[in-house]
Amino acid sequence: MEKLLSAMLSMCILLQAYQVRRTVGTWLFPACLYGLFWFLMTFVPIVVLPLVPTPAFGVFLILLMAVAFSFGSLSVDWHAAARLAARPTIARMYDHYPIRLSLLLSMAMAIVCLLVNSRIQGISFDRMFTFDAAVEYTENRYSGDLISNIFLQMATVLSYVSAALAGLVFGGVTGWRRAWILFLGLAPSVFVLLTQSAKGAFVLSIAILYGGVLARRINERQFTILAPGTLRRIGMYSLILFPLIALSFVGRGALDRQSLSQVTDSLLRYFASYTSAHLYAFCDWANFYGGLPASQMFPYEKNTNGFYTLMAVFKLFGDNRPVPPGTFDEYFQYGYYVQSNVYTMYRGLITDFGVVGGMVFMTASGVLVHQIYASMIRRIYPSIATGAFLVFIAATYSSAYISVFQYNSIFVFGLIMVFILAVNRASVPVGASQIGNVAGNSV
Repeated sequence: MEKLLSAMLSMCILLQAYQVRRTVGTWLFPACLYGLFWFLMTFVPIVVLPLVPTPAFGVFLILLMAVAFSFGSLSVDWHAAARLAARPTIARMYDHYPIRLSLLLSMAMAIVCLLVNSRIQGISFDRMFTFDAAVEYTENRYSGDLISNIFLQMATVLSYVSAALAGLVFGGVTGWRRAWILFLGLAPSVFVLLTQSAKGAFVLSIAILYGGVLARRINERQFTILAPGTLRRIGMYSLILFPLIALSFVGRGALDRQSLSQVTDSLLRYFASYTSAHLYAFCDWANFYGGLPASQMFPYEKNTNGFYTLMAVFKLFGDNRPVPPGTFDEYFQYGYYVQSNVYTMYRGLITDFGVVGGMVFMTASGVLVHQIYASMIRRIYPSIATGAFLVFIAATYSSAYISVFQYNSIFVFGLIMVFILAVNRASVPVGASQIGNVAGNSV
């Protein structure tokens, strides 16, 4: 019965997003995108693993946070914004040489940095793409034995930059060139996927690339989240991407098992945990937080005051409290197929601010993000607004696992994107063809 209630609450996340869509007239809107994402992140685990209990209280908290974020959209007069959106803007803004040159440079520099990082970690070039090297790198990452270096940090940021730029360029090319742009945008994260068994950066890069696609559509006044034929192309690309992800799971040691059935069973376990465990882990923690039955005891943490939500900012000001890999030590486990210490962004958010404080934070975030979106439409500081929109897309995807603002790389990524977009905008020749003449500031 509680499973059904959880599914109904998940549907409510979709319904509130649909209500916003009815009001603004498009799904390509921050509140709608956030609601759609969290509907999928709750409903899919409930359906895929029907025998795993899903405490409804946790899904209810997620619904509250999604609604609070949507409330932030009320800060903008969308009827006035819609009138501006109907007016044209500069055509093919992202098809100029600064964007394409930056794409090539960011991809190449990211690969070079990854190669140097591998050597720093003691992995030679001749064994870099072997399963043994991937397992060794993964073990060092989880044990905290990786050698911190600037090349690894640069590679992380540049891989996000190349993905975002590929997304911006993608809509301006056709045929085989699209596959080439995707390769350039995702090559660094595929390198990480195969040599480090790190799936998070790879999937986040895909999300950022899609954010670039959406940003281009907003600029060109095409307010759709899926173009004709998109689902067919997604199916084609998935035939390539899923085997790569499976290889990364194998790199975690699945080949150590002797029989094919054991390897297959292990891969199913990894996929189940990676796609669904975040919801079940958070719901178990939420039950404990709310004084309801939970599978384990969790620590009561006080005076975090935003640490888990904005960890990068706290560390910038000298807060060096230790944080375990994955942020939390406690592992949620149910049966054989579900095991994870990933509790979504909301565990940290509620620990930091409480439920009511978390809703206030989400509403304030909604106000900020929707003001950014309105700036994109109105062409007010479009480079800054577009860079911030890409950060929002990254934050939305990451919210299923952690707060993306735990890492300073996301701030550096945003600043680099603003710089590249501003240079690109300055390179647009006077009198360039337009889809309209929307007034706005130059950056």
